Amino acid sequence: MSREHRGRPSVTSTFSADGRAAPELSIRGIPLAELLVMARRHLVDRESAEEVCGDRFKTQQFRQALFEARKRGLLRQFVIMTPELAGVPSLDTLAREVEESARRFRGAPPLRVHLVFGDQAVFDRTLTADPREFLSSEEGPDLFLRNQGVLERIIDAGAEWISHELSPGEVFVPAWGRVVHKVVGGLHPWAARGGLGEATVVAGSGLLGVRAFADFEASNNARLAGEIFGTSKVHLLPLPFCMPGDPSIFEPLRALRPVRETQEWLGRATMVITSLQDFEPTRYSVVRHGLMDAADAGKYARAGACGEIAGVPFDDHGDEVVMPGFAFCGIRPADLKRVVGGDESDNPKVDKHDRRQREVVVLAGATASRLRPLSVAIRMGLVTRVFTDHVTAQALLREFER
Repeated sequence: MSREHRGRPSVTSTFSADGRAAPELSIRGIPLAELLVMARRHLVDRESAEEVCGDRFKTQQFRQALFEARKRGLLRQFVIMTPELAGVPSLDTLAREVEESARRFRGAPPLRVHLVFGDQAVFDRTLTADPREFLSSEEGPDLFLRNQGVLERIIDAGAEWISHELSPGEVFVPAWGRVVHKVVGGLHPWAARGGLGEATVVAGSGLLGVRAFADFEASNNARLAGEIFGTSKVHLLPLPFCMPGDPSIFEPLRALRPVRETQEWLGRATMVITSLQDFEPTRYSVVRHGLMDAADAGKYARAGACGEIAGVPFDDHGDEVVMPGFAFCGIRPADLKRVVGGDESDNPKVDKHDRRQREVVVLAGATASRLRPLSVAIRMGLVTRVFTDHVTAQALLREFER
């Protein structure tokens, strides 16, 4: 069977015992056979809901029908026919399903999802364990390398998309972290929409340590991006990322011109690149880098922190968890929500391209521990675009249905 024909439903007439035509099965008022063809055009051929519906159906009606059809398992017919992936939806189809499912929760612009193939065994093992803990077990090195392999695929996919979507007027904000560092290092300026010499790069957070070229520092990620872009417009944030004490005592520091200008540029961000992870006090990044004690981080967990994005703890509502005695210096959940925007008119697509005027790109996956914070970030409008793996995507669908 040809690839073009495979997955297209055949339309057949059914008749009742007295010879009259039986009512055609439909979902939300859309005949099933027609709905499946429309679903293929939308989920596989990437046509917009408006194009698929035309004048016959409303887009909201179509989306509701898609969601119901997916719950019934009717959209699982578009599969990649290879032995090792039998029963796994094509990555594009699965990505579109996650996007459609996320629409039920988001007032923000629609989510875009990019998938690579994941590893179910690694995902299952990381429900309660950090990948770094694998190394202490007999099978650890192999699982760790498999985990890193999935992560590298996510990073490569992110770097490829970002490279093609960068534009001359970009205000590019890399957060801290080694994942972000690898993404920035993998960018191809020749693939951008124009010369990047006038682009602006802004460090997404203050300092975590004192190592001059540590690849987890946002300042070094920003400097690296500036070198790759060929721009001298690089703004750093010369304050510790996490500052203990009464936040009011730091106001004079925030008023300093270098700090103030960087904060102003953060407010103009057009593309933010970050990762996220679950919040576990002993593994919390700020604790590992010595800017906070694990006991203090435990207070954030007890206050409802479910994850950290760009290093800042957030709760199940996507809001920053604020504790007296600590202040963060950098881009925060409220800033990310402003970048994402409230709806499509607030953050429209650019020249019919896939990207929006402002993007918050999150790279997360390969481990089950990131599922909950990723789900929250999607539902609460902290991100516009996610790069992850197909195992995480399938888990997200189950999470959204709860």
